[in-house]
Amino acid sequence: MTSDEYTTYYFHINRNGNFESVLDAFSRFFIDPLLDQHMINNEINSVHSEYEKDLVIDSWRFLELLRKNAYSQHAFHRFTIGNKLTLHSDIYKELKSFYDSYYSSHKMKLILIGSQSLEELENLAIDKF
Repeated sequence: MTSDEYTTYYFHINRNGNFESVLDAFSRFFIDPLLDQHMINNEINSVHSEYEKDLVIDSWRFLELLRKNAYSQHAFHRFTIGNKLTLHSDIYKELKSFYDSYYSSHKMKLILIGSQSLEELENLAIDKF
């Protein structure tokens, strides 16, 4: 989920699942993401579809009208969703730069909920992240 202020990633596994191995796989998204060009293009298409879907929703259009009329130096004025015109296929360099700038442990929070003790969860977090 992405909002104006933050992005949330989450997952759920059943009680019989191997929490540690799934957590290890999840951590790899942040430690060494693939940033595969094919997947980037798929995401551009997904974002464009969401953009087109929202164009006919009155509440979305009203919010965009408010954004356009907000003080131009305020963060609220910024464009909030991409489309195929703004998210071009050569976006890899920008995506990598964004990752390098913002995907850092001191800028992120991690919450683990499991049947393990608090100490075990803390050790898993330290080990995996």
